[in-house]
Amino acid sequence: MTRPAWLPPLNSHENYSINVGIHQFNSCPISRGPPRNRKSIGVTLTSYVEVRFYSDDVHRQDYSPFDGLALCQEIRISHIPSSEVKLRNCVTEILQDREIVPFKLDKIECYRETDELEPMVDQSFQYQVRSQRDLVSRITDFLYFTMHQYSQTGGADDLTLALRIEKLVTIPDQELEAWTAWYEEQNRANPCGFEKEYWAAISVPRTVHELWYESSMLAYESAAKSCIESLEKLVLEEGGDTCTICLEEWRKGEEVTKLPCSHAFHADCAIQWLKTSHFCPICRFMLPTS
Repeated sequence: MTRPAWLPPLNSHENYSINVGIHQFNSCPISRGPPRNRKSIGVTLTSYVEVRFYSDDVHRQDYSPFDGLALCQEIRISHIPSSEVKLRNCVTEILQDREIVPFKLDKIECYRETDELEPMVDQSFQYQVRSQRDLVSRITDFLYFTMHQYSQTGGADDLTLALRIEKLVTIPDQELEAWTAWYEEQNRANPCGFEKEYWAAISVPRTVHELWYESSMLAYESAAKSCIESLEKLVLEEGGDTCTICLEEWRKGEEVTKLPCSHAFHADCAIQWLKTSHFCPICRFMLPTS
């Protein structure tokens, strides 16, 4: 299946927060004799990593977000290290693997643990975590304690864990509208296959090249004034299409501005957009900056 030509960048905006949760789903084993102190325990860790985009317009923050990533991967650890230091290194490697977590874990707003081995009504605990180092320590402590407890109670099966990481990104309202309009435009053009194609595309890891390219867009700058003034201007001979910045239909006789990538917008819309971003709102073509 062909990958869409453009996907929302995961690391190009600085206004975001991250929620992390780790959950242990094994039930406490029924004791059938003395505890078997297992020397090694395997772990099946399923990671769920999602990125969602929200508008910076407070009046639109309750609207449905735009999904940019929805990864689900199974990580099999046949023998979890018994040494706490080695276990910490193992956790660090997982969190730093960009095919598993394709962004920095540096603005963690919420960290939650759920352990079904704990015989408590409320089995969920929330902790304050400030950095990836804190997160590694928390997850390591959780795994170490759970592994020890499960071993002491005679658990015969491997531990089953889920790691959920959610990145919530706040973006300019115009940009969110452009992405939404692009998605709807593609869906209209291919109503039988685009939605499935898009979800398949955001459900696979980004390549190293894609992540490198996205990282180059961290600093949003306005396009150079000379570049904006030199853009091609056209007068529409017929209407019908929609400007993906303001989402209003073009009318015959209106002036539009055409970017070097061939995407066109209302002249005023294009000028306002390029004063805040030097990327085409549809294909991310990069224009010169001052």
